[in-house]
Amino acid sequence: MTIEEYAQELFDGGWNCAESTVAALAHFLRFESANIPRMATGFGGGMGRSKNLCGAVTGAVIAFGLLAGRDQPSDSKDFCYQAVAEFLAEFVQRFGSTNCFELTGLDFNDPQGQEIYRQRIHAERCTQYVRYAVRRVLEKAREAA
Repeated sequence: MTIEEYAQELFDGGWNCAESTVAALAHFLRFESANIPRMATGFGGGMGRSKNLCGAVTGAVIAFGLLAGRDQPSDSKDFCYQAVAEFLAEFVQRFGSTNCFELTGLDFNDPQGQEIYRQRIHAERCTQYVRYAVRRVLEKAREAA
C-alpha cells in the first residue's frame, strides 16, 4: 500500500485531514508515539473549523517537525524551515491556496457545510490535498536521506 492509499484509508475511515496526514507520515517515517494522531486533531477544518490553514498542510508541517525538527535549541532549524517553505509554495502553486475555506468554499461550523463536505468535498477535493501532502513530505524525506 502506498502512503497516499494509507492516508486516504485513514481519511475515509473518519480521521480528519490533519490527523490522517500526520498519522500516515509518522507510520511511513517509522515514528511511533501515543500522541499521534491526537496532536493533530485541533488542526482539522482549517484549525478548529475556523476556516484558516488547511489540515492536510498543518499535518504535513507537523510531519516535517517529526522528520527534521530540533532536539536541542542549539540544533539547526534551517532544513526543516526550508522544507516547509518549499512545501507551502508547491501546495499553493498546485491548488491555489493553503486556506481551508478558499480550498473548499465551506464553513464547517454550518451543518449544511458539513453535509456538503460529506457528500462531495471530502472525495472531490480534500482527499487530493491529503494525498498530495503525504506524498510530497515523504519525497522530501527521501531526498534528505
